[in-house]
Amino acid sequence: MADEFDVIIAGASISGLCMANYLANKGIKILIVDLNRIKSIGESVGGKILTEEAVTFLKNTFNIRIPAKFVEKKVDNTSIGLIKGSELLIGTDYYIINKKLLSSYLLGKIIDSENVTLLERHNIIGLLEDDRLINGLKIKDMSRGIVKEVKAKIVVDSSGSTAFIRRKVMKNRFFPRDINEFDKAVVYEEIIELNDEKIK
Repeated sequence: MADEFDVIIAGASISGLCMANYLANKGIKILIVDLNRIKSIGESVGGKILTEEAVTFLKNTFNIRIPAKFVEKKVDNTSIGLIKGSELLIGTDYYIINKKLLSSYLLGKIIDSENVTLLERHNIIGLLEDDRLINGLKIKDMSRGIVKEVKAKIVVDSSGSTAFIRRKVMKNRFFPRDINEFDKAVVYEEIIELNDEKIK
C-alpha cells in the first residue's frame, strides 16, 4: 500500500523548499523527494540569481525573507549579449545568492516539522495516475534499492532542468512535454571565490 500525503514535492530545489515552507506552516502534510543527500542539496548548477521582484514576491506571498548574509552581490545593470552583437538591457535589479546556504536555511526551517517528510537519495522512476490525473510517484531508494509508491492529492515538479514529471506526462496535457530544440543550450557554471586581501 502506498504512503499517503497531501502534497508531494519532487526535488528539493529553492522553489521546492519555498513551497514546502509555505505549506508546512499551513499544517499540510508534505513529502519532499530528492536524489541528493541532504548535505548536497543546493549544489546543482543554476538558480543562483533572483530578481528583485522574486525576492519581494517570496516575502509578500510566502512570508519568506532571504537573509542579507545569503546575498553575495546585488547587480544593478544587467544585459544579455545577443547573437547579432547588440545587447538586450534587463530593466530590473538582480541578487546573486549563495544557493547552498539559502537551501540549507530553507530546509532547516522545516526539517523538524511533523508535517514534513524528506526522502534523500531517492530517484523518481515513474508516475502514478488515476483517471488521467497524476496522484503519486514510484520512487527508488538508491541506498537500499527498494522501490515503493507514494501518493498525494497534489504532485509538484520542482526537479529543475531534469523536469522528470513534465517529460513523463501524456502528450495531451496543457503544457509542452519537451522544450523546442531552438531553445536548448549547453550551460556551464564555475564559481571562483577570491580572497579580498589579494584583490587589488
